[in-house]
Amino acid sequence: MSDQECKNCYTCQKECGQCYTCQTCVESENNLGGAGVKVDIKAGIQDMRTERHRLKAITVGDVQIPEKFFELTLWNTSRCNFRCDYCFVYKLYPNQENKDLKDEVIEKLPEFLEKYFVPNPNIWFFGGEPMYSWDTIVKVYETVKPRIPNANFGMTSNLALITEEKAKWLGARKFGILCSIDGGKESHNTHRKFADGKPTWEYVWKGLENVRKYINQNPQIRWTVAPETVKYLYNDFLFYVKQGLTNLAIEPVYEIEWKQEDLEAWASELEKIGKFLVDSNIPIRVKSFDDLMILFNPQPISQSQWKTRCGLAQGGIGMDINGRVFACHRFVATMKEDLTIGDVFNGIDEEKRKALTEYWAKERPYMVSNSERCETCPFRWGCMGGCLAVNYDVNGDVHKVPKAYCDIMEINTKRLLPYVLVLRQQGKMAGRQTY
Repeated sequence: MSDQECKNCYTCQKECGQCYTCQTCVESENNLGGAGVKVDIKAGIQDMRTERHRLKAITVGDVQIPEKFFELTLWNTSRCNFRCDYCFVYKLYPNQENKDLKDEVIEKLPEFLEKYFVPNPNIWFFGGEPMYSWDTIVKVYETVKPRIPNANFGMTSNLALITEEKAKWLGARKFGILCSIDGGKESHNTHRKFADGKPTWEYVWKGLENVRKYINQNPQIRWTVAPETVKYLYNDFLFYVKQGLTNLAIEPVYEIEWKQEDLEAWASELEKIGKFLVDSNIPIRVKSFDDLMILFNPQPISQSQWKTRCGLAQGGIGMDINGRVFACHRFVATMKEDLTIGDVFNGIDEEKRKALTEYWAKERPYMVSNSERCETCPFRWGCMGGCLAVNYDVNGDVHKVPKAYCDIMEINTKRLLPYVLVLRQQGKMAGRQTY
């Protein structure tokens, strides 16, 4: 495939510089994407984050943050048709408003985006379950698109409400999609149930079929693994590959305890996946392996380099149903005023944004229960401290990393690194995070 033909579909991993504009791909050598298939724009957001140097920056201490935002994660509803028992929204913050995005917020969005965002912003629907409030998705699109024609749209969805008709509508408007599915039928139904306790797999799989037919043939799968489901991981992985689903953001739950036997099962299942990746000629993205590529930087992650992470309000922000702006899309669930940096009606409070940057950047994240462990951790040269919002949710401080994160990243480094070395030598890893 020539550089002129390539549209960076995230299967061949060639870079042609068009990944933020055309969002289409041509048929790959492995036939994993059809000509004209819409590619999930979420896959390009991480690359956009790494290219923030192209944007005019604001200096806060020794951290530079983009003057303009490039991603708005919009909670168009705080309602959900699922009750996943590990969900950070309802498990940690159960007193959600159970309402949808207000019309007055939608009306102010174009003006807000024009003032504070790049000309081609990503608008990502979240929640709750965004499809639970279909009318607000349509209203936002029809309100924003005429004013900001280069805006990209997408969503994170549990898929159960994506009918054929709605999938056609989303596909015609080039929506990206991140599909929340937890492996195969048995593992998925373990934790992902409807509010009445009934299993959700059959509805989710039908929604995925509609997504693959009308939106993206090979969408990204956001796959959460818990100790109870880790035993299914390898067999479920094979099931997805056989289905032609090869963009797998497999991620463990960090907000719970992982016992030693759980960690051993996690490593054992991923080692099987690693062997498959080494022996296979199919291009497959698995987040746990991609995350370790950071260890191959020419220089170790220094005290200043780790501050190039996503941080808080460093390019992406979240907005709740009332139009309040939060420094991180996960913070929307907290409903806490001290984590806001403005609202859609009055704009961004730049001083508060700078103060939050100074707060999270004042020290590198560390393991709260045993900070000395960081000094001997084999992943320390690549560690950026996990997700700041997860740290906050678990320990009340963005700097304090959950024990589960440290346990999992340490065992990943010890057990998966040999496979990553071989995959890198084989040219099968681009070193980009899955999402």
